[in-house]
Amino acid sequence: MRLILILSCVLLVESTVVFAQTLSTKITGVAEPPELTGEPKKVTQPSEADKEFRNIHISENPDEVKAALPKLDGFIAKYPEYPDTYFLRAIYEACILNSQDFSSIENDVNKAISLPNRIYTNTDYYSLLGKIALQKGELRKAIRDLEKAMSRDFDNADKMFNTEGVEPEKTSKPCTWNLTDLDALIAKFPKDYRPSLFRGLYYLSFTTFSEDYYQKALLDFQRADLLNPTSPLPQYFIGQMYSKKSFLTKKAWASDAGRDEETSNAAQAYTSLDYSRFC
Repeated sequence: MRLILILSCVLLVESTVVFAQTLSTKITGVAEPPELTGEPKKVTQPSEADKEFRNIHISENPDEVKAALPKLDGFIAKYPEYPDTYFLRAIYEACILNSQDFSSIENDVNKAISLPNRIYTNTDYYSLLGKIALQKGELRKAIRDLEKAMSRDFDNADKMFNTEGVEPEKTSKPCTWNLTDLDALIAKFPKDYRPSLFRGLYYLSFTTFSEDYYQKALLDFQRADLLNPTSPLPQYFIGQMYSKKSFLTKKAWASDAGRDEETSNAAQAYTSLDYSRFC
């Protein structure tokens, strides 16, 4: 699962120490990279909480998760201001054990959001909160939460669905968004442009694996634009889509003309934007 992988990778990086070279050039005629020159870099030593947190077993196996939860609960009791343990517990409960204790899961996510120095981002937090709201039948809240997940980083908004496969799915794991989820939001709120925007981003996330999804994404972005022509987001994402097509499609690879056409389409979408509406 992507969320578990994020935490595992960050913990690995944090435990790796890199020292700078004391001389600017070690071999005559060969320059060192800037980050490896100058005085040795100061290393921030991990706190006792950091050390203990790294000893908590991170797993996607339900039996191992059940065994790890008491240790995680104990850590939270000892270090109540350590944010990532709250979200890890929420992931364990919601995504691995498929718990229906939504109130407890939401409390953990909101507690993590309230604390500083977090590994995870609002994209991760609100994507999970939106999925929980959807399971509870709170569809308006699901839209608001997914909008917050999207708004944290527009350039990577298609990554907010926690997908793992290479094609859109009708069903998925508890914390992964799927077509059925997004179709339900569109059906329930047909005049709201945001669900169409979300589904367009969902299709866009799979264009790396198949060019067939470009057209599906475009149709949803165009629908969102018709529903709310005052929002800059549909045209912005259309521009993103054409920018991606300009270097990741067979047409773009085949000729300069093919690449230039997609670049021109992207420029047309971007230049139609009222950027003041992003503020």
